Amino acid sequence: MLLILSPPLIQADLKLIKTLCRNSDTPATCMKCVTSSKDALVLDSVGIATSLVNCTDDQAKILRASMEELATNSSNDTRKPIYQTCANDYRCNIPPFLISAKKSLREHNYEAAEYYVVKARKLDLYCHRDIESYKDEVYFNMTRFEEFADSACRIIEKIYA
Repeated sequence: MLLILSPPLIQADLKLIKTLCRNSDTPATCMKCVTSSKDALVLDSVGIATSLVNCTDDQAKILRASMEELATNSSNDTRKPIYQTCANDYRCNIPPFLISAKKSLREHNYEAAEYYVVKARKLDLYCHRDIESYKDEVYFNMTRFEEFADSACRIIEKIYA
Protein backbone atom coordinates (compact mmCIF):
# COMPACT_ATOMS: atom_id res chain seq x y z
CA MET A 1 0.00 0.00 0.00
CA LEU A 2 2.89 2.40 0.66
CA LEU A 3 4.07 1.97 -2.91
CA ILE A 4 0.66 2.97 -4.20
CA LEU A 5 0.63 6.14 -2.07
CA SER A 6 4.20 7.23 -2.82
CA PRO A 7 3.85 8.44 -6.43
CA PRO A 8 0.91 10.80 -5.73
CA LEU A 9 2.78 12.19 -2.71
CA ILE A 10 5.89 12.82 -4.83
CA GLN A 11 3.80 14.44 -7.56
CA ALA A 12 2.09 16.63 -4.97
CA ASP A 13 5.46 17.75 -3.62
CA LEU A 14 6.78 18.52 -7.10
CA LYS A 15 3.54 20.35 -7.78
CA LEU A 16 4.06 22.48 -4.65
CA ILE A 17 7.63 23.27 -5.68
CA LYS A 18 6.49 24.23 -9.20
CA THR A 19 3.60 26.30 -7.88
CA LEU A 20 5.75 28.23 -5.44
CA CYS A 21 8.62 28.70 -7.88
CA ARG A 22 6.22 30.05 -10.51
CA ASN A 23 5.61 32.95 -8.12
CA SER A 24 9.27 33.95 -8.31
CA ASP A 25 10.76 36.16 -11.00
CA THR A 26 13.08 33.34 -12.05
CA PRO A 27 11.14 30.06 -11.84
CA ALA A 28 13.85 27.97 -13.53
CA THR A 29 16.52 29.11 -11.05
CA CYS A 30 14.12 28.51 -8.16
CA MET A 31 13.28 25.00 -9.39
CA LYS A 32 16.95 24.15 -9.93
CA CYS A 33 17.82 25.23 -6.40
CA VAL A 34 14.95 23.49 -4.64
CA THR A 35 15.14 20.24 -6.60
CA SER A 36 18.88 20.04 -5.92
CA SER A 37 18.10 19.59 -2.22
CA LYS A 38 18.35 15.98 -1.06
CA ASP A 39 15.03 16.46 0.73
CA ALA A 40 13.28 18.19 -2.18
CA LEU A 41 10.41 15.74 -2.45
CA VAL A 42 9.42 16.05 1.21
CA LEU A 43 9.73 19.81 1.63
CA ASP A 44 6.76 21.90 2.65
CA SER A 45 6.54 25.60 1.74
CA VAL A 46 8.80 26.61 4.65
CA GLY A 47 11.32 23.96 3.61
CA ILE A 48 11.26 25.28 0.06
CA ALA A 49 11.91 28.82 1.31
CA THR A 50 14.71 27.51 3.54
CA SER A 51 16.22 25.65 0.59
CA LEU A 52 16.32 28.91 -1.36
CA VAL A 53 18.00 30.70 1.54
CA ASN A 54 20.56 27.86 1.61
CA CYS A 55 21.22 28.35 -2.11
CA THR A 56 21.61 32.08 -1.49
CA ASP A 57 24.10 31.31 1.26
CA ASP A 58 26.03 28.92 -1.00
CA GLN A 59 26.16 31.59 -3.67
CA ALA A 60 27.47 34.10 -1.12
CA LYS A 61 30.34 31.71 -0.37
CA ILE A 62 31.15 31.45 -4.08
CA LEU A 63 31.06 35.23 -4.39
CA ARG A 64 33.25 35.69 -1.32
CA ALA A 65 35.92 33.44 -2.81
CA SER A 66 35.67 35.16 -6.20
CA MET A 67 35.90 38.64 -4.68
CA GLU A 68 38.86 37.64 -2.50
CA GLU A 69 40.65 36.27 -5.54
CA LEU A 70 39.88 39.39 -7.58
CA ALA A 71 41.06 41.64 -4.74
CA THR A 72 44.28 39.67 -4.38
CA ASN A 73 45.05 39.58 -8.08
CA SER A 74 43.85 43.05 -9.08
CA SER A 75 46.46 45.61 -9.95
CA ASN A 76 43.78 48.20 -10.61
CA ASP A 77 43.75 50.72 -7.75
CA THR A 78 40.13 51.60 -8.44
CA ARG A 79 38.77 48.05 -8.47
CA LYS A 80 40.84 46.52 -5.65
CA PRO A 81 39.07 48.32 -2.75
CA ILE A 82 35.67 47.53 -4.30
CA TYR A 83 36.55 43.84 -4.47
CA GLN A 84 37.85 43.96 -0.89
CA THR A 85 34.66 45.61 0.39
CA CYS A 86 32.47 43.12 -1.47
CA ALA A 87 34.54 40.18 -0.20
CA ASN A 88 34.08 41.45 3.34
CA ASP A 89 30.32 41.79 2.84
CA TYR A 90 30.01 38.23 1.50
CA ARG A 91 32.30 36.89 4.25
CA CYS A 92 31.16 38.84 7.33
CA ASN A 93 28.00 40.86 6.75
CA ILE A 94 25.68 38.75 4.58
CA PRO A 95 25.97 35.33 6.31
CA PRO A 96 24.50 36.49 9.66
CA PHE A 97 21.41 37.80 7.86
CA LEU A 98 20.93 34.49 6.07
CA ILE A 99 21.44 32.54 9.31
CA SER A 100 18.82 34.76 10.96
CA ALA A 101 16.46 34.21 8.01
CA LYS A 102 16.73 30.43 8.39
CA LYS A 103 16.20 30.68 12.15
CA SER A 104 13.15 32.88 11.60
CA LEU A 105 11.72 30.38 9.13
CA ARG A 106 12.17 27.56 11.67
CA GLU A 107 10.36 29.71 14.24
CA HIS A 108 7.58 30.54 11.73
CA ASN A 109 8.43 34.23 11.93
CA TYR A 110 8.06 34.81 8.20
CA GLU A 111 8.12 38.60 8.20
CA ALA A 112 11.46 38.53 10.01
CA ALA A 113 12.77 35.88 7.61
CA GLU A 114 11.91 38.06 4.64
CA TYR A 115 13.43 41.09 6.37
CA TYR A 116 16.76 39.29 6.81
CA VAL A 117 16.86 38.05 3.22
CA VAL A 118 16.13 41.58 2.01
CA LYS A 119 18.97 42.93 4.20
CA ALA A 120 21.39 40.42 2.67
CA ARG A 121 20.08 41.30 -0.78
CA LYS A 122 20.68 45.03 -0.19
CA LEU A 123 24.32 44.43 0.67
CA ASP A 124 24.65 42.37 -2.49
CA LEU A 125 23.01 45.17 -4.48
CA TYR A 126 25.55 47.72 -3.27
CA CYS A 127 28.31 45.44 -4.42
CA HIS A 128 26.52 44.60 -7.67
CA ARG A 129 26.13 48.28 -8.45
CA ASP A 130 29.88 48.81 -8.06
CA ILE A 131 30.87 45.67 -9.98
CA GLU A 132 28.28 45.84 -12.76
CA SER A 133 30.28 48.25 -14.90
CA TYR A 134 33.27 45.89 -14.89
CA LYS A 135 31.30 42.84 -16.11
CA ASP A 136 33.80 40.46 -14.55
CA GLU A 137 33.08 36.74 -14.51
CA VAL A 138 31.77 37.25 -10.99
CA TYR A 139 28.82 39.21 -12.39
CA PHE A 140 26.99 35.99 -13.33
CA ASN A 141 27.35 34.68 -9.77
CA MET A 142 26.01 37.95 -8.39
CA THR A 143 22.96 37.64 -10.62
CA ARG A 144 22.41 34.08 -9.38
CA PHE A 145 22.64 35.28 -5.74
CA GLU A 146 19.95 37.85 -6.48
CA GLU A 147 17.72 35.29 -8.18
CA PHE A 148 17.91 32.93 -5.20
CA ALA A 149 17.30 35.74 -2.70
CA ASP A 150 14.39 37.17 -4.68
CA SER A 151 12.82 33.72 -5.06
CA ALA A 152 13.13 33.15 -1.32
CA CYS A 153 11.39 36.46 -0.62
CA ARG A 154 8.51 35.72 -3.02
CA ILE A 155 7.92 32.32 -1.43
CA ILE A 156 8.16 33.67 2.11
CA GLU A 157 5.61 36.33 1.15
CA LYS A 158 3.25 33.59 -0.07
CA ILE A 159 3.63 31.71 3.22
CA TYR A 160 2.48 34.56 5.45
CA ALA A 161 0.19 36.36 3.00
